[in-house]
Amino acid sequence: MKYWIVAVCATAFALSASADVKEQAGDIEPLAVGAMVPDVNLVDLSGDEVTLHDVLDNEPAVLILFRGGWCPYCTRHLAALMDIMPVLEERGYSLYGISPDTRDSMRTAAGQKDISIELFSDASFEATKSFGLAFRLDDATLAKYDEYGISLTPDPASGDTILPVPAVFIVDAEGRVQFTYTNPDYKERLSPEKILEAVGALTAE
Repeated sequence: MKYWIVAVCATAFALSASADVKEQAGDIEPLAVGAMVPDVNLVDLSGDEVTLHDVLDNEPAVLILFRGGWCPYCTRHLAALMDIMPVLEERGYSLYGISPDTRDSMRTAAGQKDISIELFSDASFEATKSFGLAFRLDDATLAKYDEYGISLTPDPASGDTILPVPAVFIVDAEGRVQFTYTNPDYKERLSPEKILEAVGALTAE
């Protein structure tokens, strides 16, 4: 199983991320360290349209890109991250979650898990694609999700049913990626402790 974990200084050479939708989760090309985050359009849980750059507002942040409120691995990860929010804030970092899920689904899941992380819907899949995380679901997976009663909204641009590989991006005040973690196995998530370690290493530079 392949995975990527990168933590280097922001002056590292930035590889351009592909916006293509890949056929498998293991084929994705995540946005690289040193790259600037895209100014994609998002919708907050109140239904207001925002841009990612407006959300970041020239402040360092930890971005969690996840599959949706319907995914128990995602909601458990977000709930666990609540414990490190005070420390992140002390170090000047905000914490945001972005998913192609609908805002209503995310709002319901956040209420059930008492998640106060600021969440945004990427129903247009702009962020999913621009961060290089998008892959297309095969028929067998779609059939399995259908059995579980999980209904996913297709990509409005292509009609394909796609998802992001869950990811963590740590960005500086300029919006430049300083750390990234992705794993094609959606059950494997970067622990809150590892995220704090990464932030600590970056703030110590």
